[in-house]
Amino acid sequence: MIRFAYLLILFFFTPMTVFSQSLVVDKIMHDFGTVEFDKGQSCYFKLTNISDSTLIIYQIKTSSQIVSVDCPVDTLLPNQSTFLEVKYDFKKQGPINKSISVYFKSTQDDVLVLRIRGFVLNQN
Repeated sequence: MIRFAYLLILFFFTPMTVFSQSLVVDKIMHDFGTVEFDKGQSCYFKLTNISDSTLIIYQIKTSSQIVSVDCPVDTLLPNQSTFLEVKYDFKKQGPINKSISVYFKSTQDDVLVLRIRGFVLNQN
């Protein structure tokens, strides 16, 4: 009953997306908007383990070498959260449309695909 009440609070009072029975993420896409050439920026994705078992993040892949991800923990205990910091190197002009695949295991192997997008202005 307590877990059900916790899930209701999460559902109604936080802008999160339930990805699986184990994982809740605050957003699945971040839009950088229009940014200047060579201006570094980061965005954050909050991941929360809502299961009764430990969740293990065992691999993170990006669709490009100019995207880097920092994950401070690889193991999430029940009801524990972490933030993924995603950095994009704005040294290539034009549209941004990249993905970050987070491979994790709780009761089964699963993958969460996060996206970043935006537009980098021409170099002056």
